[in-house]
Amino acid sequence: MSMIRPSLILRVELPEQLVTDEVKADFNRAYSHMAPTMVQPAQGDEKTIEFVTHTQQAFWKSTDEGADAMWNGMMLQWLENMFYKLSNNMIAVNANRVEDGKDPFVFDWMDMQMGDTLLSIKLDADSGIPDCALDMVKKARALCNGGDLSDAVRIDMPSRASYEQQKAAAEQAAAENVEGDAPAEQPVAFDVAFGTWGITDAAGATREYSA
Repeated sequence: MSMIRPSLILRVELPEQLVTDEVKADFNRAYSHMAPTMVQPAQGDEKTIEFVTHTQQAFWKSTDEGADAMWNGMMLQWLENMFYKLSNNMIAVNANRVEDGKDPFVFDWMDMQMGDTLLSIKLDADSGIPDCALDMVKKARALCNGGDLSDAVRIDMPSRASYEQQKAAAEQAAAENVEGDAPAEQPVAFDVAFGTWGITDAAGATREYSA
């Protein structure tokens, strides 16, 4: 069976006050060489970039005809290449914005619709895609195919609760290290641990999973 290369669309969700014609034009210029880009208001304050994959062949569920061949023969290499390009581009775009005197767009999460399962991956402090992202996607696919996560319709990596706990601990540690007058409040950078995933099933029930 011949395999057709996937195509990519980037859907950017920003706080509503940031979604202007100028911002839309900036994103189109910055990402047009990679994929068509759509900018739309987010429901909350998070900045999310959605990695929308279009293929003519199934690749996520092993029970679908040709899915494993598509996954191993095309998707893994394509995802690796696109993660590398997108990560570098997001970092470079923000560096250029700072040089131009503009605020960077630091994304919080990257969402990926993989078959019937949405994966939401926490991005690095500079909006880069974490080095472990592809391995987590591979593991999620294996676990969704007859494994512990066969009922998952959404997987947060890490779980939102785990991330908030890590963030609170990092902020507390930073506050304890402040001496004298406190500096202007800045986001605290820390290495995110991805060992606890948040799982949502089709009924909306949630649980945590030790990955």
